[in-house]
Amino acid sequence: MASIAEKVKNALLEKFSLDELRLESIDNDKVMGFIVSNKFENLDDETRQDIIWQILRKYLSAQERSNIIALLALTQDEEMAYSS
Repeated sequence: MASIAEKVKNALLEKFSLDELRLESIDNDKVMGFIVSNKFENLDDETRQDIIWQILRKYLSAQERSNIIALLALTQDEEMAYSS
């Protein structure tokens, strides 16, 4: 059976490439991470989250989605600023 991190990754691959996903599994039943993509350029936080959660609702059950701690949506420039 696939872990929640694996399920989240597979769902997000619908729109994002593997190198844009920075996911971390927590205790094998929770997931958190970043999605770093220039597809978020000029989009506000709410729109970015809507894009992500629309995909997750399509592929994951409500129970599976409840195991997602946080997914932050950043552009590449924002990630650089965040990590420095």
